[in-house]
Amino acid sequence: MISSYVGENKLFEQQFLSGELELELTPQGTLAEKLRAGGAGIPAFFTRTGFGTVLAENKPTRTFNGTEYVMEESIVTDLALVKAWKADKAGNLVFRYTANNFNAACAKAGRMTVVEVEEIVEIGELDPHQVHLPGNYVDRLVVCPSFEKPIEQLTLAGKISLKGFSLGPGMAGPTDQPGIPGRHVRQLGHRHADPGGQLHSGRYHRHPARREWAARRRPPSRKKAARTPT
Repeated sequence: MISSYVGENKLFEQQFLSGELELELTPQGTLAEKLRAGGAGIPAFFTRTGFGTVLAENKPTRTFNGTEYVMEESIVTDLALVKAWKADKAGNLVFRYTANNFNAACAKAGRMTVVEVEEIVEIGELDPHQVHLPGNYVDRLVVCPSFEKPIEQLTLAGKISLKGFSLGPGMAGPTDQPGIPGRHVRQLGHRHADPGGQLHSGRYHRHPARREWAARRRPPSRKKAARTPT
């Protein structure tokens, strides 16, 4: 797996620790460029990011204008699975919000691209200026109007659940809720009986140790001296 962030996936953790899965960590910007270059037919490129670190070990380097760079190979996949919001019957895609950051690059980097969409409309219904990816990059469309969108950390009123890596000793938060070291989730509109005194009436309060640290860094107040009439 080539990834910039492995998330908090328990199955991934088990496979990596058991040796079933190999991991190549890549800076996020480099990963995005590897995908973009692959879709553009560029086999490799040079970047300054990661040079001199373990991420650049056993990779070719080169000097340009007195500065060292590391060579990164582009990514071209046999199959690209991409999520989009809407498509027309020609395969033109519209992404929503942050899905537009990398999904188009992922679609272009695949020899076969399968896209899951929430709605398919007739050709001509999409404003051409709103199309993020033309249909010539799309091979298959799958309609899924209602789907579950899992998140890694789900926070509800009074409860905190965590899907992810097992936490070591001392990594629980001040309220003994695992996975929130030193911080608490802001929840509006709810009152909580919190033994640590961190959440009151839905407002966020810093841990006492953090308040003390912030007070030490706060510059001394400069109060204006009272003027005495003459």
